Amino acid sequence: MAHLARDGEVPPLCYQMLLYPGTDMSMSQASYRRDFTQFPLSIEAIEYFIGHYLRDKSDYTDPRAAPLLALPNATVHSGPNLSHDSLDGF
Repeated sequence: MAHLARDGEVPPLCYQMLLYPGTDMSMSQASYRRDFTQFPLSIEAIEYFIGHYLRDKSDYTDPRAAPLLALPNATVHSGPNLSHDSLDGF
């Protein structure tokens, strides 16, 4: 919805809340290089879903696939006791 609001196709958004979002489709952040055996979602599963969700690597930076690249401020909930990547670049 954020990209539609940005483009004037729907009313402007003042906020978005993202619960366990995929925010970096390139999987280039340090968190993707850790041991995923303790998590219910494996790296292979993430790659599988991204491969079925996006057409190709050019979609990695599309705000519809990477919601933190859209305009409104956001609260991002990534779950308890999880290490995370810096969001400073967003």
